[in-house]
Amino acid sequence: MKRIIVSLTSILTVALLFCASERILAQQVNSLYFLEKTPFHTKWNPAMAPSRPGIGLGISSLSVNVRSDLALSDLFYPATDGSGIPTSFLSGSGATFLNNLNEVSNFGSSVSSDLLNIGLKLGSKLYITLGSSINADLGIGIPKDLFKLVMLGTTDVGGNLDMSALRLNSMMYAKTGLGISLKLSNSLSIGATANYLLGMANMQMGFDQFTVASNGSSLNVNTKGSLQLTSPDLIYVDYGNGTFPSFKIDQTKMDNFMSNPTSNLPKTGTGLSFDFGLTFKPLNFLTLSAAVIDMGQIKWDPAFINKSKTDGSFTYTGVDFGDKTTSFGDQMAEKVKNLVNFVPDNTAAAFTSKLTTKVNIGAEAGLANNHITLGVLSQTGITETGKYQDYMVSLNLKPGSLFQTALSYSLLHGEMSSFGAAVNLKLLMINLYVAADYIPLKVTPDLFPINNSYFNLQTGVNLMF
Repeated sequence: MKRIIVSLTSILTVALLFCASERILAQQVNSLYFLEKTPFHTKWNPAMAPSRPGIGLGISSLSVNVRSDLALSDLFYPATDGSGIPTSFLSGSGATFLNNLNEVSNFGSSVSSDLLNIGLKLGSKLYITLGSSINADLGIGIPKDLFKLVMLGTTDVGGNLDMSALRLNSMMYAKTGLGISLKLSNSLSIGATANYLLGMANMQMGFDQFTVASNGSSLNVNTKGSLQLTSPDLIYVDYGNGTFPSFKIDQTKMDNFMSNPTSNLPKTGTGLSFDFGLTFKPLNFLTLSAAVIDMGQIKWDPAFINKSKTDGSFTYTGVDFGDKTTSFGDQMAEKVKNLVNFVPDNTAAAFTSKLTTKVNIGAEAGLANNHITLGVLSQTGITETGKYQDYMVSLNLKPGSLFQTALSYSLLHGEMSSFGAAVNLKLLMINLYVAADYIPLKVTPDLFPINNSYFNLQTGVNLMF
């Protein structure tokens, strides 16, 4: 049984490392919210137009966001026997940790890289934006009983473990939008953006049933669920002789795509999204703002859906660490195949996926003719696997048009790692900015953040006239 628990611990390690790898790749950094000289400021609120027109190509904005219920320091405990394999995910009291866990621990991340951004100022009241970007979202849900299985084993917890809430949602899409910001008066501005969404890929895994029970030497697994991949026809599913589908690339179709990516852009779904915002300035030193961003969805074409299902009972006996003829990685891959037995399912139908909708509400008060301001921002993000909430306070320094900077603190997500910072520079016609929320203040020797469970990063280079 100990061998089985170590094997399942390793499986969970792989899953969490996959999630962690997404952390380096996602959405706007909140520390930039009150720096109005930042180009294409309408991304946070369509009504907040920059003071100058601009253009950006390729690297105008690259942004990264990750969020989770747990930090790296909560999960990994270094090996004491020199094997390099964690003997436990958790330090301290396991019972205390389990008592503090939600029924499902959620991990999420999102990625955005702009391909084109154009901002045009028409007169003193109208600002028009045109932009295109590539985006990705990831959500993982890990049930509490999976942690119980890893820490305690089925013998100690007793009865069946229910891991039916285990899920994975990931999506990649392109977004092209046209936006308008209109200044109705000296105190009121409104804005809206309409976006065309081009679905590129989508993966979903979920279970109606996933229970595990022990008979002493092995685990009896009962599953009923599905794994669904929606992707261009240059990617196909190969079941081979195994029980877990693998995803492969049709090299001929890939070569055709690479030779002319514009005309062969992957298209497996389409949709629309909308952004709405307003700003109100009741006093010369006070600005209020509110916006709803990415309110929309993508409908996926069933012609590009590959679906698998699992429905039955299986026995899992763990990895044999004494087997020197087969590598640990190969054994793990084989055991994962047998743990959840997916087979082809031809019942795929069209479905929709919602974007991560964000609600931003802010207030900014100025001092010294607004060269120094204090801002407060509430952001609520709504994903398909749950929601997250953040509150931020920001001290902003704006001595002139060439330089703006902000120091922020996010209130909800942990001690010293909740600090953020942003710098926006304009050198002649070149605008550069870099910003981060939840800056890691403690890292491993390999530069992995230890105490952070939230992280945002954004940078870009643009021309402003």
